[in-house]
Amino acid sequence: MLIRSLLVSAALLFAGAASAATCTPSTFSLGALPGGMPSAGLSSSCTGGSGPNGDPSRSFTEYYSFTLTDPASSMVGQFDLHLQRDFTPGSPTFGQFLSGISVQAISLIFDGVETFVGTGFGIGGAERASFFATDLLAGDYTLAIYGAIFGASGSGYYDGNVGVEYVSHAPEPGTYAMMALGLLGVGYAVRRRSQR
Repeated sequence: MLIRSLLVSAALLFAGAASAATCTPSTFSLGALPGGMPSAGLSSSCTGGSGPNGDPSRSFTEYYSFTLTDPASSMVGQFDLHLQRDFTPGSPTFGQFLSGISVQAISLIFDGVETFVGTGFGIGGAERASFFATDLLAGDYTLAIYGAIFGASGSGYYDGNVGVEYVSHAPEPGTYAMMALGLLGVGYAVRRRSQR
């Protein structure tokens, strides 16, 4: 019992000593997204996380809210992670990433349901994170980015763009009727002119 109490106390002390990563996005709300690419820009700086690499205290989650005004056929996002690489000739870590941000998962939350849509493909070779979603309904969404800081510097940042392709609407029957009336009017004017 005494050993268990000591272990719990040590774990709480260690957890209190490690500080969590914090991020500062430039914008939390992206508003109503227009169609095209880019529809909106995202960026964030993250610092902190005093624990060792892989420690949960170095992880972060960021949320960006936005609105789709109409159904969208697709939504795509691409983020540059701005990692620090070792370029020192002769270094045992030459060419490897030394510090920065990794993105483990990107998801969309709509109507209380969270759906995985992309990733940064881990720390090893990823300098980018991306996501892709199709057949989205109109409404309010949240983009969730799950990541972590790695390396000795305890900081990193990312930026990127999001694009939306809205569903093109077929013309309404009234539009066809107006077009037909316009063509009839032009035909009548041409015929009348040719009879003069």
